[in-house]
Amino acid sequence: MTELEKEIKRYNIISLTGVRATGSQYGKHPYRCLWDLCGKPLIQWMIEAVQGSKYIDKVVVATEDRKIADVVEKLGATVVIKPFWMSLDIPHRYSLNKFAEKKPRSLRAKDSSIHTSAGWYILSYLEELESYDPDIFLLASANEPLGTAETADRLIEAFFKDKEASEAICLYPVDGYLHLINPKTNRPVELFGEWSTDHQLKIPLYRPGAFRVCGSPAIMASGGLKKVHIMVPEEEGADIHNREDLFKAGCYMRRRLEREASKEVK
Repeated sequence: MTELEKEIKRYNIISLTGVRATGSQYGKHPYRCLWDLCGKPLIQWMIEAVQGSKYIDKVVVATEDRKIADVVEKLGATVVIKPFWMSLDIPHRYSLNKFAEKKPRSLRAKDSSIHTSAGWYILSYLEELESYDPDIFLLASANEPLGTAETADRLIEAFFKDKEASEAICLYPVDGYLHLINPKTNRPVELFGEWSTDHQLKIPLYRPGAFRVCGSPAIMASGGLKKVHIMVPEEEGADIHNREDLFKAGCYMRRRLEREASKEVK
């Protein structure tokens, strides 16, 4: 085991996913996280990926819906069934100072953006009801099911390597030739039109992938909190919001399964 792995193993790292039965805040595509992708619900692909991580101790899904909770529990994940945006009603019994001394990268060591009512509720729920003290969250999206355990581990390692980082994110490149539709003329306008004469001067654009690590920086960097990133393949960033997205993700997933099957045969 490397020194980096030993350092990471000192921390309790959980995978956290929040899902709503409505599928979105506008009520579109209800139970989207249970849509079938190559024989499994979307959320199952994500849960199985993070369960394969060598660093993640516990997989947690926060939802208000019993139907979703039943699916998650059968997969061996922990369910926080109370709506995760509600205010806390579990008392805190810990001191942040002890975390700062022993685990400087812990969310509890310093003030952090995760310390919202949702974040505090889940931290407290796990501590009070399961006697488990989580230090770092890996936020995993149920709508981006093509993330892998290897990517989750790479992202966690990137976070620990950068002492100034408060977050680590996955990124993948997208085409820089973006257009907007002018609402008055209904004509497309190139977003970065002033650079249209030279492709090499285009600002490179990236989209976030399936995972994000939230913790505290070991060294408080000047100029505010900083992020670190890793690059992932475009297929891992498949973000499913509708049936067309689901079809595209299915193509990616089938190609991945075929590659894995061919490796096993060899």
